[in-house]
Amino acid sequence: MVITIILANAILYRTLVDQGSSADILFKTTFDELDLEEKELRAYLNSLFGLGDTPIQPLGYISLDTTFGKGNWSRTLNIDYIVVDVSSAYNALIGQTTLNQLGAVVSTPHLCMDFPTTEGIAMIKGDHKIVCRCYNESLNLRGKWEEIHTIELGGIRGWEELRPQPEGETEKVQIGYFPDKTTNIGATYQRLMNKVFTDNIGKLMEAHTIKVQTNQSIKGILQKTDLAGRILQCAVELSEFDLQYKARTAIKLQYLADFVAKYTDTPEIPTKWNLYMDGSSNKTGSGAGVIIESNQGTQIELSLKFEFPTSNN
Repeated sequence: MVITIILANAILYRTLVDQGSSADILFKTTFDELDLEEKELRAYLNSLFGLGDTPIQPLGYISLDTTFGKGNWSRTLNIDYIVVDVSSAYNALIGQTTLNQLGAVVSTPHLCMDFPTTEGIAMIKGDHKIVCRCYNESLNLRGKWEEIHTIELGGIRGWEELRPQPEGETEKVQIGYFPDKTTNIGATYQRLMNKVFTDNIGKLMEAHTIKVQTNQSIKGILQKTDLAGRILQCAVELSEFDLQYKARTAIKLQYLADFVAKYTDTPEIPTKWNLYMDGSSNKTGSGAGVIIESNQGTQIELSLKFEFPTSNN
């Protein structure tokens, strides 16, 4: 999700909350717009991975006060930002380390982030339109999208962004059992998958019907002709096999009851002990009997013989 924060006394829009990143990143263009000087940077010797196709050597890192939220419903943390000189649709990136320090809980479907403050739980909401705009700009920066072209449907002109296309050599493959349904994928990847599935798993899977039990609409998704990315790759490879999709049957209530009974902790009952004792004496000697009994049924008996004179009183 994309939020707005206060960084170095400036309102900073387009801040990406990335739960998959272990680093907090400030991009060079934002660094310059905040009037920060490179002499304030401290050396950062490690390379960063994941921001592009190749490792990136940071310019350094800088510690900046960062405020999340507004007014009394806010928290300010001093964060070490790694400064990188790469193009990005975002101004900064907040990673999981800072989210843990903030005690934040992020809900991507609801586009909101909650975190504790002295006044209670504060919430920061993201903007769906900004999220979509930043995502599309990120794709354009990676060079995966072609120029926007116009289409006409029922007399209405609109615009459509072309789907990402594989780079380098491509190979046309058939989707499903229909010859007219084809798509282009990377030839190198296709040759690799052909070798793996043909020489190893493929022969076994082709000889048997594969039954998939699920309540999700996987069959309908894989048969679409406008797929892209990893889903398309899965659809192409799975089209060679005889797949049957069956609805998953409901779990019997007794199984659920047994599961709950097995893994539910039984509260411990405090143990209480009762002490019973009696004594007697005669001409041959004296002694006492002791019985200790718990509320759980445990009983301990003990008899004692005294080696000194006693009386029944």
